[in-house]
Amino acid sequence: QGHLPRLPFGTDLSEEEVVLVGALRALRRKVAAREVKAGDFEHLKEALAPPAAARPYLRRMGLEEPRGLAERGMQKVVLFALSLVDAL
Repeated sequence: QGHLPRLPFGTDLSEEEVVLVGALRALRRKVAAREVKAGDFEHLKEALAPPAAARPYLRRMGLEEPRGLAERGMQKVVLFALSLVDAL
């Protein structure tokens, strides 16, 4: 509820990395529970450019300017994961 620090013993991770870890863990749980459906990605396909709020996370993942189909797909997956934790 925000009363205690997220990582009380500190971390070597940057704030972007901490958010990415949480987002990717949320995605892993959703996939493991078989809750991901093709329709979940529809709103991401419609976006021509990622929102400005996503840029630091995409930069950290090396996906700010994807090269090729695989990286564009990974960018969409990371955006979806970030949306699961309301980071966008």
